[in-house]
Amino acid sequence: MLLFLNLKAAYLVQLNDTQESYQIGKGVLYLEDKNSEFRISEIVYKAGEFTALSQDELSFGFTPSTYWFKIPLEYYAKKKIGVKQWWIDIDYTLLDDITIYQKTGNGIELLTHTGDAMAFNTREVKWRTYSCILDASYPSVIYVRVQTQSSMQVPITIYSSEKIAVVKQSQTLFYGFFYGVLILIIFYNLFLFIVWNDKNYLHYLFFISTFVLWRLSIDGLGHQYIWSDIQWLADKATLIFIGLTFFNAILFTRGFLHLQEYAKTLNKVLILAQYFSALVTLTSFFLPYTVVIKVLILLVFVIPIMLLYAGIKALEHKYRYARFYVAGWTVFLGASVLFAMNKLDIIGGYEYIRYFQPIGSLVEVAFFSLALAERINILRQNNIKTLSRLNAHLQSEVHEKVSEIRKKDELLIQQSRLAGMGEMLENIAHQWKQPLHKLSLVIQNHYFKYQLENGVTKEDVEKFNEQSGALIEYMSSTVDDFRNFFNPKKESEEFLLSTSVEKVLEMSASIILEHNINLSINNKSNSLVKGYPNEFAQVILNLFSNAKDAFIVNEIKKKEISISIFEDKTSVVLEFLDNAGGISENAIEKVFDPYFTTKGFKEGSGIGLYMSKMIIEKSMNGKFLVENSFGGAQFSIKLPKML
Repeated sequence: MLLFLNLKAAYLVQLNDTQESYQIGKGVLYLEDKNSEFRISEIVYKAGEFTALSQDELSFGFTPSTYWFKIPLEYYAKKKIGVKQWWIDIDYTLLDDITIYQKTGNGIELLTHTGDAMAFNTREVKWRTYSCILDASYPSVIYVRVQTQSSMQVPITIYSSEKIAVVKQSQTLFYGFFYGVLILIIFYNLFLFIVWNDKNYLHYLFFISTFVLWRLSIDGLGHQYIWSDIQWLADKATLIFIGLTFFNAILFTRGFLHLQEYAKTLNKVLILAQYFSALVTLTSFFLPYTVVIKVLILLVFVIPIMLLYAGIKALEHKYRYARFYVAGWTVFLGASVLFAMNKLDIIGGYEYIRYFQPIGSLVEVAFFSLALAERINILRQNNIKTLSRLNAHLQSEVHEKVSEIRKKDELLIQQSRLAGMGEMLENIAHQWKQPLHKLSLVIQNHYFKYQLENGVTKEDVEKFNEQSGALIEYMSSTVDDFRNFFNPKKESEEFLLSTSVEKVLEMSASIILEHNINLSINNKSNSLVKGYPNEFAQVILNLFSNAKDAFIVNEIKKKEISISIFEDKTSVVLEFLDNAGGISENAIEKVFDPYFTTKGFKEGSGIGLYMSKMIIEKSMNGKFLVENSFGGAQFSIKLPKML
């Protein structure tokens, strides 16, 4: 009876069937164990040293002390059949060491020993919070011992089995929705980064990812599902991910708001804050938790103000999407500041404030997504304007380039004609050399006869007229032959390759004899091809001219040219092979390029083979190839034959 009267006079939790939960708060007895030296066997005899809590919540800020809480308990079951089962639950996951005892008339029983400093698998109840079942069948006293490097917040609630099931299910739904949305945002921004290749999306992706890990460490879900077997990470996760979240938030802000362009001083200050966050993150691996967490909480107050100021500066410079940034960051950081103030025991309301930051982060994600979407829209509009401007500029440049190319083509054709005229004059000179010599001898012979005493007879004059007339007629026909040869026909016709080759050999006979070129022809085709015979003959003449020049440059003594004509099922092939030493490996891939020559600027124009290739491939639908073979160059001309 004395024990019962004592319980009634002090703080007492009276369990009954009509109420499902009891929040432990104002009036509960607590004892500060500054040296962490008391044991449960000593605590039960220190009833006079306990103090009634004057505030609504069990919150004492950051303290190295151990705290004991004494909760007298009794249960009156109104139902005659069945007794409710009751649970004690502590919903703050960053507490390092928690021990719960129950003292009854039969002695002291250890209900659970758990905490963040212990492996998750050691928990009897595999929940993110710390829970155990109470024995409420008769009056008892619950003792809760808590020690932690984190904020000393001990939200103790006693639930019935039905109520705790509903609470846990509601929390699961809330956190499932919260993290589900954030994970969708992560993948969405990853997709946008891949599509747009914009580093701002990557920075935002880093920020959201580290914030998710930060929340997982605070909510206890990280310890439950991700790093349950990594104890050092369970101890340091909150410090590491808070620092990384600050680092990535600053990184994202600097790039997203273009601070380098209009706020260089602020940008430099944020760079220092960014590096300081990284430094604090690194020191968390070896400095005490209580030291690092206080620095990070200080940053929670300082960095949000700086980032909010950066958003306002962006608005002043008419970055429209910055208004979403300011709105989202204001909500998120406001919730974070309240969260930090609650940890420092500056303000109360943990039961509600612990949800402010998750809800604020969802609002922030929504606003940031709007900001990024508007940024995409602005960039797209700017890109359209830029593309339109570039397109107009490109059309102008294309028109200019086409005009230049046409002028070059005209010049190329003119040079080709001049080169052809040069070849024609050279061949005419060779063809005229012998008849001119004979005409000179005839004139001299008749002149000498005129000087003699006997004089020139009528027969001599007639003979002179006959001889000189024949020579002049030969020379005139030679000019006509070359004029017809270099006069291209506008309409294509059917012809034999061998006929064009023979015409070229007739006109080049003097050159062949003068340079002592050994020529062999092997003709195994009688099939016709369709094209322009004079232009084709010019191609063969150009090959002769190039071979002759190569013989001279390379000082080839035994000069040989081989021409083979054969056919397959669909084509007639002409192979032109000389033994002039071939073409160098560096030049062979360029011999068909316009203005490319191996003869030097004064000796060659570099358009002969280019025009030849155009004649064969563009005008006659054939193929014109070259390769080195048997100590010389082999040109292959392949034309479709008439079936």
